[in-house]
Amino acid sequence: MDDKPLEPQKREFQSPAASSTKYSSDSLESLYLKLKNWIEDSLDLFKNDLLPLFYPLFVHIYFDLIQQNKTEEAKAFFTKYSADHENKKEELKYFKSIYTPQHIHENNLAYTFRTSKYYLPIGRYAFDLLINFLEENNFTYILKVLNQYLNINIYTGTKNEDKPQGIDDCEVDLTTFLASKECEEAILADEQYKYDHLEAYAIQLKKQREAKDRDSTIKPNASQIISEIKKLKDLCKRVSVNKNNLPSICCYTIHNTYEGLTAAEISTDSKLLACGFKDSFRDIFSLTKEPLRRLKKSSDLAKTDIKNLDKEKFEEVGSTYRLIGHSGPVYCVKFFSSNKFLLSCSQDCTVRLWSLDLLTQIGVYKSHVFPIWCVDVAPNDFYFASGPANRQTVVWSVTGQKPERLFVTSLSDVTSIKFHPNSKYLFTGSSDHKISMHDISNAQLVRTFHGHTDAVTCLDISHCRKLLVSGSKDKTLILWDIQNGKSLIKYIGHDNVIFSVSFSWYGTIIASCDADNCVRLWDKTDQKGFCLGIFYTKNTPLYCIKFGYRNIISTTGPFMGA
Repeated sequence: MDDKPLEPQKREFQSPAASSTKYSSDSLESLYLKLKNWIEDSLDLFKNDLLPLFYPLFVHIYFDLIQQNKTEEAKAFFTKYSADHENKKEELKYFKSIYTPQHIHENNLAYTFRTSKYYLPIGRYAFDLLINFLEENNFTYILKVLNQYLNINIYTGTKNEDKPQGIDDCEVDLTTFLASKECEEAILADEQYKYDHLEAYAIQLKKQREAKDRDSTIKPNASQIISEIKKLKDLCKRVSVNKNNLPSICCYTIHNTYEGLTAAEISTDSKLLACGFKDSFRDIFSLTKEPLRRLKKSSDLAKTDIKNLDKEKFEEVGSTYRLIGHSGPVYCVKFFSSNKFLLSCSQDCTVRLWSLDLLTQIGVYKSHVFPIWCVDVAPNDFYFASGPANRQTVVWSVTGQKPERLFVTSLSDVTSIKFHPNSKYLFTGSSDHKISMHDISNAQLVRTFHGHTDAVTCLDISHCRKLLVSGSKDKTLILWDIQNGKSLIKYIGHDNVIFSVSFSWYGTIIASCDADNCVRLWDKTDQKGFCLGIFYTKNTPLYCIKFGYRNIISTTGPFMGA
């Protein structure tokens, strides 16, 4: 074979068989076996390219038998050959419950298989051998499947497994600024910061911005500027963490949840904790000595002296407060970076926006018709995204009630979402084991990350904006290079599903937590992926873990009893 670079080419086939042709279960099984034996007897040079063809062929034979109402034959075929696809056992669980043609339409993953084309890269020589074999043996049914259900890309030269397949190798703009231009100007214009270390920090950030000569089109409001200044103050006091100087960990245990806790989130400044429960409630906790406060009613504000309005416009409501609004279990909660708002999503197919100044619901976003598993808020506090069970990721703006963008690139449920720090890109993890990177401005898919063998459960992006880390049900973490889509390090050591992962602020430590009651620390510079330390709780599975601005880890979960 020559050494030319990968050159994807789409190929369509002219099938001599009509789509309505019926085949007996014996004839379909015979076709499957003959092709399988031929591929397994092929040279290793071609076998590796042809073996992935078995899985989509197996699935579509199974579906065709179901659609011909040959349920018993279909189940016999499924039972006999499903062992050939052990790496797809999670997907096969979804197919096992299918008994009628109606089930295929109701099952999200099955419906996607029948309405979308399965992507499959094959080398040019292996592809030519395959077509010659099918034509010589008159395997018209398999030709029909290739033409109707597969998107085969032909490549010449050596296949690069780490390169995202089927996506243009386009450049992505990862430029990110730590604070907004307005925040830098506010610091430099304020006398209280003269000759302060924060002024020197703002001058340094301003120089970096001028070197890039770029600015955001979305301007922050006053509360966002105040929160950014507090953020920079804390970052100036951060502790340097590395493999020789591990961070401190603070664990918040939630008692008396009666196994009803379904979601938890800690604010980035480590001052607030939000919990969602299966009975549809959300509880807000203060993690400091300061109680939660709520804006007084207009009638009470009218009685307040105008001179003391700033001090007396809030009333204390205690260290915890319950928000009521959803009509089903709450699956995810997220704080805005300004800590002024909270997002929640639920089984009731809605995303709800809550004001943390009023401690009440101020917005309901309805577009989904399936339960929503995850939400995330962009760092600019203007966009947020929701990921449901119907594979459609929706991007919203807080100022509108209609979706701004709709991404349909996943083959199964969207289980995790993360915005890039520059708010230009959105990462989605799915039950189809893949991570997709989308450009929000043009709704294009720009990267696909392949490496996990089970559903992706959590994502985080480094504060240098160049690295992505993902956790999965396969009990592994993978560190990715966002620019080229390559996997850098695979961290193995968790004994259960990974629930959350977090990068340290300008350090080398990655923290993760799982259902096995422990926190694990990793070094992002260690190519071998060794675990730096394991810290166990007594009997608390940890749902959320987060590095604060000062590089102190906060984590939380429910106490499950003795």
